[in-house]
Amino acid sequence: MSMACAATFAVWAGVVASGDAGSGGGGVQSVQLNTLAMLAAGFTISGPDGILGGAVSKNLCEYNGKGVKGDGWGPAVSGYVNGCASIGVMGMSALTPRLLGLLGWSGLFGLLATMMVAAAALSLPAAMLEARHFSSVAAAAAAKKKKH
Repeated sequence: MSMACAATFAVWAGVVASGDAGSGGGGVQSVQLNTLAMLAAGFTISGPDGILGGAVSKNLCEYNGKGVKGDGWGPAVSGYVNGCASIGVMGMSALTPRLLGLLGWSGLFGLLATMMVAAAALSLPAAMLEARHFSSVAAAAAAKKKKH
């Protein structure tokens, strides 16, 4: 997910660097870059939503010794993650028009790109926990295979 956020940020940076973003120029390159940026943002926001809300939340609980034998941690954390996402959507629905008036389109897209980079950075601890878990699982499988 961090790579997807970084790729989307790069596309937004291309839109801003083209100099036509938000200026009303409407050049073909600007339209194509904006379309690509919107597709990338939609994919990185909506694509991993189901995974983050369900499976990843449950896995992170299990890696920390919670969410085993039906103790309720997995569903609770999944509900919390989805609830936070819903609050974020409601907040941005009210905040976006105000930010647009304050910053303009280029400023709004720059702010959104910055927020995506922050989200990617905040997800790194979870990604490192996943990597540690999978490397330990792979090492255990290799040791088991070596015994046979």
